[in-house]
Amino acid sequence: MLCATCDQDETTVPLTDGLCPDCHALLADERAAIPATFLARPPRASGAEVPLGEVAAQLLSR
Repeated sequence: MLCATCDQDETTVPLTDGLCPDCHALLADERAAIPATFLARPPRASGAEVPLGEVAAQLLSR
C-alpha cells in the first residue's frame, strides 16, 4: 500500500488510516486552521439548546 497523499510505500514508513506520519501531521495542522463555521459540527454558542419550533413561536409572537 501507498500513502494516500505522498505515495510513500508502507514498507518504508508505517501507514495509519492510509497516511504516513508526515502527512498525518500536515493534515492535523491544516484541520486546526479550519474556521469553526466550516466544521461538520460547529461549536455551540453558550446557553441551553432551544428547539427550533420554540424559537419560531417566540419570533412570531413579537
